[in-house]
Amino acid sequence: MSDWPAPTEYTIAVQNPHVCFRDPELKSAIVQRTVSTGMPKVWTGNFAQVYELRTATGRWAVKCFTRSAADIQARYAKIAAAISRSRLPYFLDFECLDREMLVNGARWPVLKMRWSEGQPLDQFVEANLARPRALLATASRLFQLVKDLERRKLAHGDLQHGNIMIAESGVELVDYDGMFVPAFAGTGAPEAGLPSYQHPQRSTDDYAVGLDRFSVLVIGTALYALSVDPSLRTEFGARDNLLFTGDDFRNPAASKLIQRLSALEDPQLRSLVETLTAACASRPLEVPLPDRPISGQPLARHRFWWVSQPTPTTPPRIAQSPTPTTIGTRPIGNPFRALGAALRSRFDPAAAALERTLSRRFRIRVMLRSR
Repeated sequence: MSDWPAPTEYTIAVQNPHVCFRDPELKSAIVQRTVSTGMPKVWTGNFAQVYELRTATGRWAVKCFTRSAADIQARYAKIAAAISRSRLPYFLDFECLDREMLVNGARWPVLKMRWSEGQPLDQFVEANLARPRALLATASRLFQLVKDLERRKLAHGDLQHGNIMIAESGVELVDYDGMFVPAFAGTGAPEAGLPSYQHPQRSTDDYAVGLDRFSVLVIGTALYALSVDPSLRTEFGARDNLLFTGDDFRNPAASKLIQRLSALEDPQLRSLVETLTAACASRPLEVPLPDRPISGQPLARHRFWWVSQPTPTTPPRIAQSPTPTTIGTRPIGNPFRALGAALRSRFDPAAAALERTLSRRFRIRVMLRSR
């Protein structure tokens, strides 16, 4: 197959599941729509787009291909067989349905996969920046996941934040298009993965066990760094990465991020950064993994960006206004001065203006209450 339907054509067709699908469950499904437009929710990638459909038996992800290999049915059959033999808990149930979806008068294959109830890794990170141990535990699980895959002679091929789901039951992987299984030995990789997570020298010839090592080293280093300094996410995180970008891997010596991480006072983080930097110069399939487990908590002191200095043992004396306002006999301090002092260190001069505005309003409220 060479000419696949366009994304808009899939979106038009999926709005009538009872017409476009042959699978009994999908025919009776309800496609999930966005509240603002009423159009089907869609997650778009390089080779396909995914719709969420709900049935009486649960939620399903339906993957529609916009470009792919001609032997997609046979390919997914081999992937399914290898996953079944592995008995690993990281994969979701899926089925490749040939000649399934009716689009513009022709039927096309789709991938029907059980919907993951977990959070994508980037959303999990955002929700847990204040919980360093949760980030470190996730890093440790991901290193173990790659080791488990390698023992079964498997590789996911595109480990990145959108393909890693953090659920209550553990880590789940989605998107198996680029997977390596023993049946594919000697063939080329069908895709190269997201550059923010891939070795700078990776090519289609790099397609074997060990393919996930660089990606998990990138993710593990990022998670550990965020457990030490959560502000890195705001400074270096973007849409298609956790922290690192492809430029950091192509020229580590010039990377501002790597320089920042190397300066943080945490020996294990420094070791991870050194391992990652060395890996950029190694062969893609020969990347070493850390030789010791990830610590359960960062070795350096965990401080948030809004804490500019350690808390003093003796509170600084705050100058009182000429006529301090009181309620009864107890003086009222101004908490916005302390807030402004912390904010100024990061957002000055905007913080100074914010402090003045909040302080002025606070004084007015207290004066009114005292009357």
